[in-house]
Amino acid sequence: MVEALAALRDYERGCYTDAASPTAAVDFIRALREITLYLRDAAAQTQCSAREHRSDLQRSTGCG
Repeated sequence: MVEALAALRDYERGCYTDAASPTAAVDFIRALREITLYLRDAAAQTQCSAREHRSDLQRSTGCG
């Protein structure tokens, strides 16, 4: 998840430079939407909440 956020930061920096193409801002918004969906999915897989952390042993993997 950290890598996705770092990549998004780098992408944003490149899209908003003076040398960026006129459509770069729209490309960034698309990337932001995709990363947001990815982060939601990744966070949902942890089964953690703001009030509770679940260790790997508590999670159900659906196997076996």
